[in-house]
Amino acid sequence: MAPIPINRDMGNDKKGGGWRSLSELENILLIAILALLITLFVYLPEKVSLNGLTMPIKIVILLLIALLILSRFMVKFDEYERGVIFRFGKFEGVTGPGLKIILPMVERCVRVDTRLNVYTTEPHEVVTKDRIRFMIGAAVFMYVSNPRDAVINMGDYKSALIHYVDGSLRSICGSSTSDYIVSHMDEISKTIKDNLNKLAGGMKGWGIIVERIEIKYIQFPVEVQEAMHKKAIKDIESKLAVVDPVLPPAETKEQDVAVVDKKPEGGDTDAEVGDYEKRIKEIKKRIGVDEFW
Repeated sequence: MAPIPINRDMGNDKKGGGWRSLSELENILLIAILALLITLFVYLPEKVSLNGLTMPIKIVILLLIALLILSRFMVKFDEYERGVIFRFGKFEGVTGPGLKIILPMVERCVRVDTRLNVYTTEPHEVVTKDRIRFMIGAAVFMYVSNPRDAVINMGDYKSALIHYVDGSLRSICGSSTSDYIVSHMDEISKTIKDNLNKLAGGMKGWGIIVERIEIKYIQFPVEVQEAMHKKAIKDIESKLAVVDPVLPPAETKEQDVAVVDKKPEGGDTDAEVGDYEKRIKEIKKRIGVDEFW
């Protein structure tokens, strides 16, 4: 089974390839509009008459310039957003939600989403202790608890989460047997979550809290699945043998099931019906229908 490659750029904002970021394009457009308005303000007369209506054109241009500049000062943060403010490159504070004044070219703001987010790892191949190859993937439920640490201490906390979970799954599953992994998935998830929260809460904190890690994808090769299925059947039969030592051989179970499906013929008396139901319960108990199917 060939491994599925992991997307190493997961969570990173790609700004390469010769394209400018959106904020840079907005600044260039703003400068161009301001230059045009200032040129009109210089060369146009004080007032302009249009169909007998006199308009103070220069006052209108001044108002437009003021609105454009003010729009660059005001930044809106939604309820779930926080802004980490840097003034001349130095941390100034955390702001939001609502409208806040950000000084262009003096201050810089980094938006942080504080909602609970889910990040998934790409299924990747793992080799267990008993040399079984299988694919495994997980989902990470986390939120930002400290926007300052999430921005200043972490280059990309999303990518760090994904790579840490991938590495932990590979390490834990590589030192465990396939049976242990299948029967202890919740325990493995909790161990990774606790270790991740402990790491994120260190001296140079990540500013995040992991609520839950869920192993959402696990797939063994077909031959391994068949072997597990056969082993599960043997375990069921051994349990039945402990409960009922006189359990008939496996080939007679089909006969017992056929008896269950048969109804008493003739004379639908209460005694016969009661005896029939008793036989059904006894056979179901012997072959483990109620417990295992």
